[in-house]
Amino acid sequence: MSHGSQTRRYLPEVDGLRAIAVLSVILFHLDVGMTGGFVGVDVFFVISGFLISTILFKELASGQFSLIEFYLRRVRRIAPALIAMILGTLVAAWFIVLPDDFARFGSALISQPLMLANVYHWRNTGYFLPNAERFPLLHTWTLAVEEQFYLFFPIFLVWIHRRFREQLWLVVVALLLGSLSASIWVTYSLPHAAFFLLPFRVWELMLGTVVSMMVSTQRRKPSHTRPSKYFELGSIFGLGAIAVSVYSFRSDLPFPGYLALCPCVGTALLIGCNCNRLTRSGKLLTWYPLVFTGQISYSLYLVHWPIIALYRYWHWDETGWLQKPLILGSVFLLGTLSYSCIETPFRKKWFLGERNSFLRFAICAPFLVLIAGVVVRMNKGFESRFDPLVLEFLSARNDIQEYQWVTPQDVLKRQMPEFGDTDGSLKVM
Repeated sequence: MSHGSQTRRYLPEVDGLRAIAVLSVILFHLDVGMTGGFVGVDVFFVISGFLISTILFKELASGQFSLIEFYLRRVRRIAPALIAMILGTLVAAWFIVLPDDFARFGSALISQPLMLANVYHWRNTGYFLPNAERFPLLHTWTLAVEEQFYLFFPIFLVWIHRRFREQLWLVVVALLLGSLSASIWVTYSLPHAAFFLLPFRVWELMLGTVVSMMVSTQRRKPSHTRPSKYFELGSIFGLGAIAVSVYSFRSDLPFPGYLALCPCVGTALLIGCNCNRLTRSGKLLTWYPLVFTGQISYSLYLVHWPIIALYRYWHWDETGWLQKPLILGSVFLLGTLSYSCIETPFRKKWFLGERNSFLRFAICAPFLVLIAGVVVRMNKGFESRFDPLVLEFLSARNDIQEYQWVTPQDVLKRQMPEFGDTDGSLKVM
């Protein structure tokens, strides 16, 4: 019996679950009351672990697995929309972001093609810090975690599958428990590391692997039968665990650690209890608006934070209730365009379908991002974009109290209090 052969080919409830995850993250960043919406990332990790493991187990069992083809599929899935978002953010940042922050943006650019965005943001910022809008690529830390997992997990799985196939369960569970234990310990001693780094997050992806292995051993039931009451209860409990996490968790709680078990186990239960036959709560996730949102969730996730961050950076304040619907609409508009014009053509091989053509893109595009980051960083954020008086003001802003809340918009328009003497020099107290 091959792994993954017992699951339905397409799982619309998983797309519905993706929708809940991405909406939770977006609404958390828009500050609309979902104080724990950041757990949407954890939901994504479990889903990714489940889907990737299902694919790998099926290909290994059939003898059709190719490491190169796996990597090419992952690049085709992740890279085009990601690079488009990065380049779009770079253009917007050129006109909006001030020199010091633009230089930091250059460093963040360098980390992208190296798959080290999580390491960069671990060393330079925090996910919940008040100045997070100064890092418009902050959200890419999650992609780096998944990329690192995709890089190493298939190699590990092939080795285990060939050498210790009978002990696969034991090895996977041991890795899960080891990573979870380390995450709980490090969350209190090195919280930033626990939040951003793969060793303390890999258990969430491995939980998806465990679900994939469990689902593959379930006996297929006749189509007319209903799920057992245990699956119904498990599915309700899973959905409830995610809801409790989204609405009750707060950014000041120690996370991930043991608290991450709530959304992750909830996600695992929802997937596992619905894979072979939909429960009542699983059917709720197949509502078309949720399924569609889940299908475009990757693009939505990519574009949402640069839009929110650059808006707040420009205005230097929290978004008001009048602006939030407009921002949300912009996210859905750009996300839909990204999905339709970039994701789908590349995934369906409408564009650069030939292997050699895509390989050239896969090599050249990240290299251009790397070069762009180096150029921005070496030129110190291109101070030449601004006149000397604005640069003088910026250098003094951190030392002068009444200048602290002057917005970048004010700086660029030179609408600043007591900007200078009559001779044009800046007053410095």
